[in-house]
Amino acid sequence: MRKELVFFYFLLVGLDLIFEFFNLNTSLLFIKNSIPLFLIFAFFQIHNFSIEKEEYLIVAAFVFLLIGLNFSYFCYTETYYLPVLTIIYFFEIQIQLYQVLKKLKKVNTRETKTYTKTFLIISLGLFFIIVFFPLFSFPVQVLFFIRVFQFAYYITLVFGNKKVDSQISWSLWLIILSNVLLLVDLAIFDYKMEYAIIMLPFYASKFFYLNGYLRMKEKHN
Repeated sequence: MRKELVFFYFLLVGLDLIFEFFNLNTSLLFIKNSIPLFLIFAFFQIHNFSIEKEEYLIVAAFVFLLIGLNFSYFCYTETYYLPVLTIIYFFEIQIQLYQVLKKLKKVNTRETKTYTKTFLIISLGLFFIIVFFPLFSFPVQVLFFIRVFQFAYYITLVFGNKKVDSQISWSLWLIILSNVLLLVDLAIFDYKMEYAIIMLPFYASKFFYLNGYLRMKEKHN
């Protein structure tokens, strides 16, 4: 991605964090909507406004991002906030996962790495289940369980796979970090500057996924 696009994206992210800090709600909502729209524009602009039919799924993922950001803005204090947000972002990540699978010719499945990946899935799943499951109602637990194993499968896909661009791996770890920080904030204790701490890795993950996808496409085409 060209430097000016990268600069402008993170300028929008910085403005988002600043406007939230100073409670400039109207400006915050405008910038929050501008971020996924800019990613869509950048994706089209890089492709000279002509993309393959299957790549409209990337646009759909950013539409889910747009929906999720607006839902978070308007419904953060509602009791249904966490389950609905989980569903919205489940579909976004599932599209990302599908697009990575489409770009991969073959996944490295050597036996030694299979053991490592299996251990990683079990460890990650058990950690989240033990720490967070008792804090939520059963329907939320079910959604949370599905979400954990979605991430776990994504990890098995990118972990140790040289055909997956490193920035997609960074994107995955950053979105997991953001989700953990959100759960800590919602379920365990509040901490200062939580919005910036949660949203900075969240927004960075979106950039790294798009840039990683573009690099994979360039490499494998």
